[in-house]
Amino acid sequence: MQATTTFLLDVGSHSMVYGFMLTRRFMIAAKKNCLVHSLQCQTCRENRGQICANHHAVLDTGTVVHADCYSESNLLLTSGELDDGSSKVGLWNLEDGALMRAFTGPTTSAGLVRFLNSDSKYASTSAEYDIMLWDRSQDGPTHVLRGHTDHIRTLELRDGFLFSGAADNTVRIWDLVSGACAQVFNLTDYISILTFSPDDALLRAGCGGSGNVSIWDWRAGTLVAERQTQARQTQLYTNFDGRMITSGLDGCVRIWEQDGTLLETFTAHDAPMRGLVKVGRFVVTIGTRDGRIKLWDWGSKTYLTDLQEPVGLIANVATGYGRLVVSSWKGSRELHQIQIWNLDEIERFASEYHLDH
Repeated sequence: MQATTTFLLDVGSHSMVYGFMLTRRFMIAAKKNCLVHSLQCQTCRENRGQICANHHAVLDTGTVVHADCYSESNLLLTSGELDDGSSKVGLWNLEDGALMRAFTGPTTSAGLVRFLNSDSKYASTSAEYDIMLWDRSQDGPTHVLRGHTDHIRTLELRDGFLFSGAADNTVRIWDLVSGACAQVFNLTDYISILTFSPDDALLRAGCGGSGNVSIWDWRAGTLVAERQTQARQTQLYTNFDGRMITSGLDGCVRIWEQDGTLLETFTAHDAPMRGLVKVGRFVVTIGTRDGRIKLWDWGSKTYLTDLQEPVGLIANVATGYGRLVVSSWKGSRELHQIQIWNLDEIERFASEYHLDH
């Protein structure tokens, strides 16, 4: 099956793509700069599956450390490092590629950035382990949140609270109105993954180094369970049919109750997994070193076929707005192949294959 869009991305020597973001109109690939590609690209439509160089915009962000997209307004926040060693935090308009605002000053460094339920309010982290809250209408931060004692690894937002996980082995929950720290959860390893149950009642705090996860009732401040998932990245956690699904370093998919009760395990790949996506009654599993993108019947956990021939090492995966993005490289790590699939087309392909076999 051919991808809808294919293009090459030069990520530079000894470098990996930071990641991808999707809006209804654009795909953004972030590394040495931010490359913006239109999902309505006419060249891609006319030359389906062929390499396209007709990019919508290239943003001079510096080497991207972190980025976040506010898709409703087609705005992008980036945190990057420039060639002279300085940092650049910027707000960009994806429509025309213009830099709308640069954040400067002693509190600005290349850390994490995050929109706060608005295209005019954002958060950023500093090398001093602080979190700054910004309003586009003001010159300086509205609040500086202090408490972490090591690098902040992840930020998430729920119900008017900002969740921060750090290398000091703690999760802190901040009230965005007052700037006060409402809760502190102490764990035994650094925190790089924060995800939630479908109703947002349970917080999953995971360590990307070990694959351990702690499940908390975050409003009550109580620990529900601690489990080993083998899942080392945020995108390896998802929710299907009210259950938690994890994809592991061991190539296995695990199905859990939200309270951490393990229900089922099956082997999907012979190598670590990069992601898992549900498309109707089917599932797409994405490997890493095996370069394989597999289709499965989710009900029976039966392997159907591969989406295409192995593509080399798969480095990144993203989903959103009905699309799947896969970045891979073969031979040279400096040049990545980016492929974008429409999930509706994948579901039709899987249904037809299932009927024929």
